[in-house]
Amino acid sequence: KKEEGVDVSLSEKAFEAAHIALGAPKSAPRRSAVLATGLLDFAPSKVARIGPSVGGRVASVAVQPGQIVRKGAIVATIDSVDAGRARADLMAAKTRLAQSELELEREKRLLGSGASSERAVRQAEAEKSFATSELRAAETRLQALGSGAGGGGGLALTSPMDGTVLEVRARIGQPVGSTDTLVLVGGIDPVWLRVDIYERDVANVRAGDEAHVTTVAYPNRVFSGHVDYVASALDPDRRTLDARIVLDNADGALRPGMTATARII
Repeated sequence: KKEEGVDVSLSEKAFEAAHIALGAPKSAPRRSAVLATGLLDFAPSKVARIGPSVGGRVASVAVQPGQIVRKGAIVATIDSVDAGRARADLMAAKTRLAQSELELEREKRLLGSGASSERAVRQAEAEKSFATSELRAAETRLQALGSGAGGGGGLALTSPMDGTVLEVRARIGQPVGSTDTLVLVGGIDPVWLRVDIYERDVANVRAGDEAHVTTVAYPNRVFSGHVDYVASALDPDRRTLDARIVLDNADGALRPGMTATARII
């Protein structure tokens, strides 16, 4: 029998099956949301852009996208005149040091037999000290170029971190300069979403705020993150505030360069 003034009635079993629960009302602060759109980007600490410190031509490419590499692994080699000169300077410095050491030993033997003087020994010691300094300087120059394995004018580019090869831009024979990135190594977990906050919404966005993010690529999926950084000053031309949202990306679904929309709570 239908009760007066009741449109629908449910039995106790029906309540359980529908997962309906009853409770007393309670008050809670109202939560507002700010919408912001931006582009996904690498987290700088998670990616390394590898390129030569001097000009040259790509001699070999040792990796491919998706490959796992360890810190110190060679990813490419460059033929470089500057690297060849630096290596030649190092070899010359080693030769001069060896000669100065022999000369010092000779002067010490002559001094012991009375055929040389203290002054000549001190002079030989000074020449050895100078040759040692030259060798250290040559080693530092070669190290600054990033030169590893390989002889002649070869310059070995190595990975500064463990990670996955994300991109390879190098081609054998390609001329390259000191500003070129040839290989990207790292990871995409987490990723950053950089967004612009309009001036009218600045008071409602703070570091630590929860954020729900959707992308064009995955319109039916919501990614959870939080606001990690909010700039201290507005862009004077666009009248917006730069903010950064950090998103977990364990499955690699989010790719740097994607457009995303954040609902900042």
